[in-house]
Amino acid sequence: MKKFLLFIFLFAFASLSAFAQTAASTGQITGAVKDPNQAVVSATQVVLTNLQTKVKFTAVTNNQGVYAFRDLQPGAYIVEINSKGFKPSASAELKVMAGETVNSDIVLALAGNTETVNVSADAENAYRVDNVNVGTPLGTLPILDLPYSINVISRQLIDDTQSRNFKEAAKYLPLVSFQEMQGPEVLRPESRGMQGTNMQNDRKDGMGIAVTTPSALEEYEQLEVFTGLGGAMYGPTNPSGIFNFVTKRPTNEQFRQIELGYEGETVGTVHADLGGRIGPNVGDSHMFGYRTNLVLADGTGYVSDSQLRRQLAAMALDVHPFAHTIVEGNFSYYTLFQHGYPGWFSYNPTLVGEFATNPALAGTAIPGTPGYTVKSATQLYTTSEYSTLPVNAPDPTREGYGQSFSGVDLNNQIAEVRVKQDFGQSWHLVAGVLRQFADRNINTAVNAFYDTKGDYQTFNANNFSGLAPRFQVNSDLAYLTGKFKTFGIGHDVVVGTTGYKFASWGNKTTYGLATTKAAATGEVPLCTAAGVCETNVSTPLVDVNPGLVSYAQTAVSNGIFVSSIIHQQGFSLSDTITLMPRLLLRVAASQDWTWTNNYTDTSTTNWVRTTGVGNYMHQGVSPSASIIFKPRPNMTIYGTFADSIQAPDVAPTSSTTIIYANSAQPLPPYRSTEGEIGYKLVLHKVNFSTALFRIERPFADGVETASYVSGAPVVCGTTTLAAGQICENDQLVGNQVNYGAEAMLSGRIIDSLMITGGITVLNPKLTDTVAYVQKGNTLAASTCVVPTGANVNTALVCPTYVTNNRDFVGMPAYKSNILAEYRLPVMTGAYFNFDWQHVGRRPVDDINSYYVPQYNTFDLGVRYTAKVFGKVATWRVTANNVSDVHYWSTLGPGSITGGSSGSYLGHLGEPRLITASMRYDF
Repeated sequence: MKKFLLFIFLFAFASLSAFAQTAASTGQITGAVKDPNQAVVSATQVVLTNLQTKVKFTAVTNNQGVYAFRDLQPGAYIVEINSKGFKPSASAELKVMAGETVNSDIVLALAGNTETVNVSADAENAYRVDNVNVGTPLGTLPILDLPYSINVISRQLIDDTQSRNFKEAAKYLPLVSFQEMQGPEVLRPESRGMQGTNMQNDRKDGMGIAVTTPSALEEYEQLEVFTGLGGAMYGPTNPSGIFNFVTKRPTNEQFRQIELGYEGETVGTVHADLGGRIGPNVGDSHMFGYRTNLVLADGTGYVSDSQLRRQLAAMALDVHPFAHTIVEGNFSYYTLFQHGYPGWFSYNPTLVGEFATNPALAGTAIPGTPGYTVKSATQLYTTSEYSTLPVNAPDPTREGYGQSFSGVDLNNQIAEVRVKQDFGQSWHLVAGVLRQFADRNINTAVNAFYDTKGDYQTFNANNFSGLAPRFQVNSDLAYLTGKFKTFGIGHDVVVGTTGYKFASWGNKTTYGLATTKAAATGEVPLCTAAGVCETNVSTPLVDVNPGLVSYAQTAVSNGIFVSSIIHQQGFSLSDTITLMPRLLLRVAASQDWTWTNNYTDTSTTNWVRTTGVGNYMHQGVSPSASIIFKPRPNMTIYGTFADSIQAPDVAPTSSTTIIYANSAQPLPPYRSTEGEIGYKLVLHKVNFSTALFRIERPFADGVETASYVSGAPVVCGTTTLAAGQICENDQLVGNQVNYGAEAMLSGRIIDSLMITGGITVLNPKLTDTVAYVQKGNTLAASTCVVPTGANVNTALVCPTYVTNNRDFVGMPAYKSNILAEYRLPVMTGAYFNFDWQHVGRRPVDDINSYYVPQYNTFDLGVRYTAKVFGKVATWRVTANNVSDVHYWSTLGPGSITGGSSGSYLGHLGEPRLITASMRYDF
């Protein structure tokens, strides 16, 4: 990393020399853009044209409405602005001389009622966005000038692709991905091959939310994705990026929109979007604003006898008590009922797949270890075979991979209040609080493979894993942004704080796999006496009941209770220092605190909560530094280094066979580092960005330290091992190191063709991990070769579990997506769109025993817009996955930072799916 920083500063020194040689021979044009009331117009595009060469340059007005074109060759120029809601405007001819600054302020005129309003897809910024939402630690700088990889999914893109949830929209940003948890609307977003957590990486209007709850895109204006390490600005975070969901806000003009939609077999959707302002005038707008989004969807999905029901009620309000003060309030209530869709597929491939032994033993039984044979000089597996995931995914439309009575029944309530205050033109304050309450009744079918032939057992998700039935979040933010100069050096500062309190519930009762429920209610037990339903992936069973679980409290000994509370708070400061017009330096740091309280409740007579092990408190600083070079106003070259802490994990709880010496105790906090070099370019109609990066974070796993030996007592922590038990210590044993490159392009290539697309090349590796060696005392010493530094167990045979230099589970080396929309010349208002997604092959486990193949999906769509009774109407039809490719959508490791603990999970991708809608503005 020292070489990286040295390179950056050498690059900066060379840039300064070049700047000194050219500054005296060029000029610049600058000015302010205002509306008829003399209010500044920020975040609008300004186009500069050289009248001799016809070369065009673009800039974006900042928060004070100011634009600037620097380093211009002497000559004649003209400034043009075509901003939505205003008439097109152009300056007079501007003469620029060497060393001269020309000022040209522009006052825009409002578009009259007779002005033709372009269909939104014809707008220059339909799929590209130049600024993030106000009220985040990124400040007021345009995305072009920020030394990070930032991409935005716009409202127009969401509408044109008929995306209903994050999973559907995420593919249009191939720089990001996700890990499915409980269906397509409950997932963890990720970027650069790093998976996020329930809380740390996700925001709504800048405030923390639990993301593994359902979310309807009809409520949001855009999705902002900060890829990489954001701890210096957002507080303790995973190195998987920051995902900010921006709520739709009240509109200045009356807004009325109704949409009818269709998907799957019979799922019908009604969506109403209403907005406007009322009340007396305050400044340039009415005092009160509102925006309402209502959604009702119900019907049979793409699997027969399934049901999808979505219900959303979202209200955004604001009030302008004073000209420079805005108070915003948002409330949303969203429920999702989804039954009969494919469940999870779990598998446990053997992780003792390699070892060193005497080649002469190949094919022979291993003494003292029934069921194991030496496969070769370097491999070992059991005669009963182990669990694997089929390489080729089955058909997701086939009944039986999920059950009609099983799935998810979720609701998510979020309320928030924000206050925005302007202190003149240079200083702005945003402060807010958010409260989220989410219930998660998860009865999804889990299909657990138990051999290599596709045989599996069907469980219920609540029996299978300890899924939290409820979340509650209280989060906050407060940021002050401002601009000032010291000794001629400009500063763009952001100072503030953000944090949350995240409570998670657990079950008082540990649910097993018994089928007593069926017998007690007179139902016919369709499962075996063991409470599982067994079949093969080629012949799935339909309408089998593995035993559903209810969270309702029927006695003092069952129900749910608060199992953990995580607190987190960070205080951050960032400053973008303009050393000279072409050279900027951005520094940021966050002082972070994180503490957790874990609880257990073993009482059968009351609800008394007792504090258990696993409590901890930690603090640390997360810094970052960037150098920014701007050869031209519309171009940025940057280098960034960041270091960030992340809340630690807690060691697993001991099982009947594995005893953890540090059971349920917190591990040391993770600290991640990242280096990034990037380039950004904004042309008249196209945005382009690319970056090279390296991210490193610790990797945790259980290290075996001892095992039971007949007649010899072995103590593991506070437990004396019994027959068949082994002792492990969960600890940081290595690192996940991801190298990669990414590129993204978005904009209008020609007048009739708009494109957004990108590619990610990734090399995600586990490094410096322990080789787990179990050395057999019944074999000759020469039969086992013990790697240096490896843990040795003297009781068993000598397989080793090797993860060093292996690819991380489920991460493809290549991923790309390109979405193109073409305006048909033969029919006004008609558009055709095409999308191609490519995902490379992915490893299924930590030792990379095999990979699932790459896949490609293709989507086709048409859109037609026309006026009906004087109002705009839009029809859309989209065919997703037109070739009906069967693929594994996501492959999940056993845990985010230690894949060998727990079962691996696979989820099926969606089949060919037709969606249609008709939207009418009234």
